[in-house]
Amino acid sequence: MGNVGLEARMNRESGMDLEVESKRWATLTRIVLPMFPKRGISYGTIRNRLRELKRNGYYVGEIKGTREDLWKKLEHAKNYIRRQANQYCPEIVREISGANQKQKNLARYGI
Repeated sequence: MGNVGLEARMNRESGMDLEVESKRWATLTRIVLPMFPKRGISYGTIRNRLRELKRNGYYVGEIKGTREDLWKKLEHAKNYIRRQANQYCPEIVREISGANQKQKNLARYGI
């Protein structure tokens, strides 16, 4: 799953436009960072998120295995993409984090 990081570094070194790189990470961030609870997410939803990441150029390998296997892949992707997003598109991370916090407050307190 580190291919994206290597590709990003090579793009930066070759002078690829930072705006293009930011848009790419923003897209991946919007796919993977919205809140989803481990217990409440179905096998199909996990598989669909991984497929969407793959369609958008993020290497996830084969999308096969048990729910736990796919969950681990999704968590790995989420952690990596969050680190990259903090560098390339921090405003998107803040926006999604704020929306996630609102969902938590709504679920917890009804606010």
